[in-house]
Amino acid sequence: MAEKAKVQVNWKRDVKPGIDKAFEFFNGEDVIPILRTLYYRLVSMKLIPHTDSAYNSLSSHMVKWRKDGFYAWDCLAETARTVVGTTDDTIWGANEIPNFAKEIEAKLEDMDVGSLTSEYFNYLFPELNHGLWANQPKLVEVWIEKEALSATLSAWLRDKKTVIRVNRGYSGWTFIYNNVRDIARILDRHEKVIIFYCGDHDPSGLDIDHFLQKSFDYFKVDPSRVEFRRVALTHEQTQIYELPPIGVNPKDPRATNYIEKYENKAWELDALVAYAPKKFKTELLGLVDLEFNDNIHKTNVEEREKLRLEALDVLTAIKRKAARRIKVTKPGGKKK
Repeated sequence: MAEKAKVQVNWKRDVKPGIDKAFEFFNGEDVIPILRTLYYRLVSMKLIPHTDSAYNSLSSHMVKWRKDGFYAWDCLAETARTVVGTTDDTIWGANEIPNFAKEIEAKLEDMDVGSLTSEYFNYLFPELNHGLWANQPKLVEVWIEKEALSATLSAWLRDKKTVIRVNRGYSGWTFIYNNVRDIARILDRHEKVIIFYCGDHDPSGLDIDHFLQKSFDYFKVDPSRVEFRRVALTHEQTQIYELPPIGVNPKDPRATNYIEKYENKAWELDALVAYAPKKFKTELLGLVDLEFNDNIHKTNVEEREKLRLEALDVLTAIKRKAARRIKVTKPGGKKK
């Protein structure tokens, strides 16, 4: 971002109380902020300038204030750091024997014919899972450029049971191949997959749309069955929500063509999440809902309840048979 005239910022008196309010705001909007999102929120509150130095100062202050105990270390979402492998250092010691004895003694006290048959057969009861998107002709996925923001979108879309894939800019071909393979499996059960894409509005950010589409073409994905839509950031959103721009990276090979159309202005997805989270969330969930057929879901629920009752009758009948068998059997497995 371009540096502006130096603005005097009182971090302790003005900015810190503003951060407290920002966290309250994010909590109310189901936003899990990264440092960049917090920065844009403070810019929108006019507490800090929209400059690189302000962002760097915020980073330093947040480290200090977390060290001092003012904020929890996990108050900000972090880009994933990969940890591979697990440590196995558990041990079951002699001190666990008394607890074990109490547990099985309690089990003995509760034992009767009913509990025995339930324990023996209930775990076999089918899950009867009719997923939210079962039998839907269309299935929606959300792809996002920035991994750290995926936690926020995941929180928003949790009840929608929507897959979120993080492509982190120009995806590697292995990533694309694996996702194309997943989509192929999805198309065995659905007529169409719709991908809602969220990324920055900058030269490479916009080109990713074309890159991914060409990748689908390379793997011979039927274009009539996979629809790719950019839902954020769009130029219209940057204007409607008056998002603060940053300068275009002059080293980006796509910068010249981009600047001819949008001038030397680019926008980050983080700004939309900071400036208009409620409207963005409403817009995104509304787009998902438009592709969801409520009548199909209601039919699924009714069918699941019908099958549940039928399965329950089968289970009850077999448990009665088992109870009769237990009553006429002597210890040792011989019938009386």
